[in-house]
Amino acid sequence: MSDNQLLCNFRSCRRPLDDFAWVTFCSHIFCDNHGKPLTQTPCECSACGARLVDKTDIHRVDLEPSEQFKSMVLAGLRPSTVMEVCHRALAFWSHQMDQELNHQRHLNQKLRERAHHVHTYYEQEMRARDEHLNLLTGQLGALQRDHDKCNKQKQSLNERLSEKTRQYHKLQDLYDCLRKRTGQIRARSCSPPPGTSTAISTTCLSMVQMDGAPQPPNMLPPTRLALIEGVPPTGSLSPRKPQSYQVLTEFTFQPSIFTEPGDPSDLHGDGAPV
Repeated sequence: MSDNQLLCNFRSCRRPLDDFAWVTFCSHIFCDNHGKPLTQTPCECSACGARLVDKTDIHRVDLEPSEQFKSMVLAGLRPSTVMEVCHRALAFWSHQMDQELNHQRHLNQKLRERAHHVHTYYEQEMRARDEHLNLLTGQLGALQRDHDKCNKQKQSLNERLSEKTRQYHKLQDLYDCLRKRTGQIRARSCSPPPGTSTAISTTCLSMVQMDGAPQPPNMLPPTRLALIEGVPPTGSLSPRKPQSYQVLTEFTFQPSIFTEPGDPSDLHGDGAPV
């Protein structure tokens, strides 16, 4: 506010006064909009609540008087009256300045309190945020340590898995070698000695291919071996898929292979085994 400008004393207005204003005997001034309702006496002052009973308790003043008004308003008055009028006018001005100063101090105090409240609130928020950030930092460090530990365990497990895989391949190779060697030994054990007929050798080889294990010659039928299709071999621990077997051709049993010649106790008259 400039030094030569007054403000409306209505609380919700507070706008500068330029042309005309309404002045009350209680040293308050209002704009034209808020001063006209006060002319309906009796009423109360909008600033302090004082009773305005007479019409002289409020009057309208020109804030930009003409030169003629300035020369005529105090003309004919005694110097004491003029000085008293000037003294009261200066007191009114001083009262308006003090009132405005108090109002500004009040606003300044409220703004300071609000700023202090906001500052305290944001300090608490910053402190809470720092505590939360420290907590998250600690949790992140713990998670990072757990992650490193899991990576080390994963690396150790990968190394153990690689070692177990190498051992497995080594054992698999050894197993295949032993299986191949065992198959060769079984094939040799099923091969007929020199002088054995081709039919018996063919029968042994067929039974080796059929069950994967050699059968002794004394388990063969005397004249004809008929294998029923779809019957699994006896003595197996788990059921096997039915296999197709071929009926072997008839062959003539030669007793000379299993008995010494000239032993009549093991032969019938027709040359068939007991």
